[in-house]
Amino acid sequence: MTNGLIVLIPDHPLLKQQMVKVFSDDLFAHKPFEIVQQTSGKISEAYTAQAFPREINLFYLKDDIRERIEEKEGSFHVLNTTLSFTAEELQSELQNHPERFSPNVILRGIYQETILPNLAFIGGGGELAYWLQLKDLFNHYSVVFPVLVLRNSFLVAEEKWRKKKDQL
Repeated sequence: MTNGLIVLIPDHPLLKQQMVKVFSDDLFAHKPFEIVQQTSGKISEAYTAQAFPREINLFYLKDDIRERIEEKEGSFHVLNTTLSFTAEELQSELQNHPERFSPNVILRGIYQETILPNLAFIGGGGELAYWLQLKDLFNHYSVVFPVLVLRNSFLVAEEKWRKKKDQL
């Protein structure tokens, strides 16, 4: 048996091609925004939101830039650059160069579970809280939602804080 290391380049066009439908829905219909907003509202009584969706949850990657995309007055602008696209130009860019689009925290989980599905996601409390916000998004796109497992953690408390706790 051989043990080895797998090196995966997540921006490879063949991997990003798997996300064109989701990315298109995000850019033009804002579907992930709607779904995650709705889920966040449902769980807000029990959990504090950890992630906040935007209407567009993608960055544009090209050369040395990685900047958010925003839609204004029918045009799509890459922030902090002079780049802008019409809807048709951006759709063409997505179809021809999906590697130029990078998910933010709202779409990252569904991307990683699409290209490398897992049985479980092990994370800290904050991470698991925002993954809970994404469950309906996974269901919408028929991506298997992993079991969420809280990783072990501990808190180092100085003596003065322990004394204050004991006084409570």
